[in-house]
Amino acid sequence: MRSMWLPDHLQHILALAMRAVLFEQDRIRSIGTVLAALPSKKDQHTTASNFLDSSVPVSVREEIAIAARCAMIATVIKARATDDDSFPSHLTTRKAITWFNQLPLDPVELTLVGFAAVYHLLHVVTAYGDLVDAPAPEGQFDVGTHQPLLIRFRDESSGVRAIRDFVSWAKANKVSAFATYPNTLYFSQYQTYPAFLEIRNFYRSLGVEVIGEPQDAMFSSDLLSDTIYHLSGRGIEIRTDKLVHQLEADHVFMTWVEAARR
Repeated sequence: MRSMWLPDHLQHILALAMRAVLFEQDRIRSIGTVLAALPSKKDQHTTASNFLDSSVPVSVREEIAIAARCAMIATVIKARATDDDSFPSHLTTRKAITWFNQLPLDPVELTLVGFAAVYHLLHVVTAYGDLVDAPAPEGQFDVGTHQPLLIRFRDESSGVRAIRDFVSWAKANKVSAFATYPNTLYFSQYQTYPAFLEIRNFYRSLGVEVIGEPQDAMFSSDLLSDTIYHLSGRGIEIRTDKLVHQLEADHVFMTWVEAARR
């Protein structure tokens, strides 16, 4: 992870964001302070004055936003699990789950602050897991207000370096590596995302065969289970069948299989 010097007021906001995540005492007040510092949607494309203005690196603003959202989700889950009548009734567990699915998590760019916030939130979910609402029945995933994910490729990122190091290790240890795409909710906007070609070219430069196309792992909501990444039983059958046929049709993979059998 790259180190970055931050002025005192940004360090204070980051500390408040993590305090809101980790400590229940004054959590709502801490969340309010952090949210007040973040640019509002109407100000994001203007030069209006804001505590966290355009001079603040996007990565810092994103990690503060992730921490604040995790704190909000934790607040809702605890309130609903403990039947807190003082909490607004429209903030339901289902809404908290939707917020969680909408977190702008980029596994390549996720910082220590973002990781710690999400990790602690998962502990909160686990702690109250038996008390919160059950997930939607199979085939009834609520798309809600989900938007297309931000998918980007940065050659200098820590995640890309980790993949490059792993492939290097694999080759040195005579381990064959293949790549394919993770499952997610389909959006038509993904058809024109340039990052997918950059990702394929990256693996190609490492000598790693990519199985299938990005759209092969994208599914409609009726084939999802409890999150945009988890397929329903029928979705799993479709994805597995498709991947098996793609593997059988891939010359590089089948050549590897034949060599491995000898």
